[in-house]
Amino acid sequence: MNPNRAQARAGCGRVLMGRRRRDEALARRRRPGAQDWLREMRGGRDRAADGEMDELRQTVERLNGDVAELQERVDFTERMLAQQRERPALPDR
Repeated sequence: MNPNRAQARAGCGRVLMGRRRRDEALARRRRPGAQDWLREMRGGRDRAADGEMDELRQTVERLNGDVAELQERVDFTERMLAQQRERPALPDR
């Protein structure tokens, strides 16, 4: 690789990192909720949000189980109704 090209790439990286730091500093001062946005952009984890996500996941899993159970009940009911329709009626005495 051409040494001048390598220096140019390194310089671009420094400029981009400088802009990012500047943007982060501005965001911290000016925007409400900017700290959350910055944390998300950096890949940081918020423990309160993690706890809430875990709770929501558990709720969704429980609801999925409830739906599966209701589906089984509906299937059973449909089978019972279909059997009743297929049975011939008893003759009158």
